Amino acid sequence: MYSLVFLIHSCIADRLSSCSTAVTVYSCDGKCPSATIFNFNINSHARFCKCCRESGLQTRSITLYCSRNATVVDYNFQEPLDCSCQGQKGTTDPEQC
Repeated sequence: MYSLVFLIHSCIADRLSSCSTAVTVYSCDGKCPSATIFNFNINSHARFCKCCRESGLQTRSITLYCSRNATVVDYNFQEPLDCSCQGQKGTTDPEQC
């Protein structure tokens, strides 16, 4: 079982104003436990799953460069601070993790 924060190299662009910049964004990836176990009391399978998800977010601000009019625009987005294996709220279906 593991979960981790990894980097994605990407380009963020605002298509309406022709603004963009290259950016490295943190994301989550990992393998978390899941199982299905037969429960004789209910004569059915009980399912258990956890998913790799962000366990905290931070707001990040970057500057986009606009080629159309040679200006800059500030752009804010959220990225994970850390990742962990977490249960999916409201479901026991492992396919919904």
